[in-house]
Amino acid sequence: MIHASVQDLDSIIGDSSAIQQIRELIHQVAPTEATVLIKGNAGSGKSLIAQHIHQRSNRSDKAFITFNFSSIKETAQLDSLFGDSNTPGKWLLAKGGSIFFKEISLMNSAVQERLLNTLKQQSEKEVRILSSSRESIFPSDFNQELYYRLNTIEVNSPRLSNRTEDIPELFDYFLEHFKSLYRKTNSSVAPLVIEQLKQYEWPGNVRELKRAIERVVVIGTSKIEMKDIIPSFSTHIIREDKLKLDELEERHIRMILTINTSNIQKSAAELGISRAALYRRIEKYEIIL
Repeated sequence: MIHASVQDLDSIIGDSSAIQQIRELIHQVAPTEATVLIKGNAGSGKSLIAQHIHQRSNRSDKAFITFNFSSIKETAQLDSLFGDSNTPGKWLLAKGGSIFFKEISLMNSAVQERLLNTLKQQSEKEVRILSSSRESIFPSDFNQELYYRLNTIEVNSPRLSNRTEDIPELFDYFLEHFKSLYRKTNSSVAPLVIEQLKQYEWPGNVRELKRAIERVVVIGTSKIEMKDIIPSFSTHIIREDKLKLDELEERHIRMILTINTSNIQKSAAELGISRAALYRRIEKYEIIL
């Protein structure tokens, strides 16, 4: 995915201490050439943080290239990044600007070696590297020298359940955004909804909240209830720690498949399992794709 510039850039919403720290870190890091590794769960806003760093850097008028290792076959990673005799790679397209590596723990060994050699040979930074990963601990076979070159600055993107004080502002922001986008004017919110939103675990983080609100606005519910936002919501079972392990796994798999529109390869990568293992769980939980 290539962005000559970042358009329709969402704000980083919230006033929690975690979000304030991220804003301050972006302010400090963006004007520099430092590499940045953004860690956090799926849907917690890693891509948004990377975009804000680029837009506030001295390269903001240059290309911002996204390269997602979880959506590219391992055998195609090297040519896709560095090109072949017929096609320029994403690295060349990012020259002068920034490249955002998503899920770098899935980078194969050939790409690791080539990238490390490329970085060693650069007299000055042709491309600024921003990276992200869901993994807090990287695979033991990941090149350590490359890891430290990519991780000059580490940013941790918090789970939504760890900053519930931001939920009211996020809710209002997304509700107004989608009402304007879909030209809807008749949606109001039941009084208890915001408090119930704070009790829900949000396994898909901000992305799940955003998509849930979009769905409600599209359907055109006049008075939004919690059951409209999260159909499976129960006042008796709210937090994940009250669910059985199988129930947790099934709900999380369903959520990831929904977010990725049933893309098996991408969903398996986000779940950290093989495609075959994901198919077994789909059959086990009788999930209809």
